[in-house]
Amino acid sequence: MKYSVYKDSGIEWLGQIPAHWGMLRNKVFITEHDDIVGEDVDKYVLLSLTKQGVIARDMESGKGKFPKEFNTYKIVNEGDIIFCLFDVDETPRTVGLSTLDGMITGAYNIYSISGINIQYYYYYFLAVDDAKALRPLYSGLRKVIKVDRFTALRIPVPPQDEQWQIVAYLNYKSNKINERICERESYKLYLN
Repeated sequence: MKYSVYKDSGIEWLGQIPAHWGMLRNKVFITEHDDIVGEDVDKYVLLSLTKQGVIARDMESGKGKFPKEFNTYKIVNEGDIIFCLFDVDETPRTVGLSTLDGMITGAYNIYSISGINIQYYYYYFLAVDDAKALRPLYSGLRKVIKVDRFTALRIPVPPQDEQWQIVAYLNYKSNKINERICERESYKLYLN
């Protein structure tokens, strides 16, 4: 969609945005929660943040590393956003939108979202992650982004109706890509 007037977003990798969009601090939309599972470990599904999103881990297969205890793992609710704010360059994915209730390592930051379309927010931070645009914020050997720096980030905020339009467009395009991938996989199976 073309707009008649643009302005500088103040974000180098993003560039220009429509003039009527706001630029608000991340902290306006996120509330961190760090409730731990404690003794109730058996009530929660183990989750993992991956390139494919937030997924349930298969603990029965024995594949992967597991800690001795899970009691310090954080509770995740469906609709929470999970951020990995350490080892930023080495982490395949630093953001995930959970579609599941469960638990995840206490090293991650878990946020509930309000005041913005959660899908829009998630897509925005996927783009940030893909551009490795959090790189200037981290410090130290572990490449940690401090929570106060993360919450102070300014993000572009279109009006609600435009957020929905952006989400609908990106969902449509994602579905088309997934359909093509499935077609290719089916074709490969057919050839074998």
